[in-house]
Amino acid sequence: MRAHTEGEHHAALLKVDGLREVVKQFHPSLTPDEQLLHMEFLLHGLSEYSLLTKKALVPADGKGGVGLSFQDMLGSFFSPGAPDEDSDDEEEDDKPRGRRR
Repeated sequence: MRAHTEGEHHAALLKVDGLREVVKQFHPSLTPDEQLLHMEFLLHGLSEYSLLTKKALVPADGKGGVGLSFQDMLGSFFSPGAPDEDSDDEEEDDKPRGRRR
């Protein structure tokens, strides 16, 4: 995994549906660079309130982080066939659960 350039980072922010519009709605006089900063700030805020998941991206060699990934927490619940990140727990989930004495 490699670090992204600033341009790639900006392009990734601009791909998030509705993110720029929300920032423009509440801060219409921001410059484009300030909009990008506020867009990232909004993503971090949404993750702090558990509306998005935030995961550190780690390179294969495990040395240093290369960034963060934000994902919709509820999207996988409503999208049938979406990959489940906890798939290694499937066997555990299939076991009947009873009361312990």
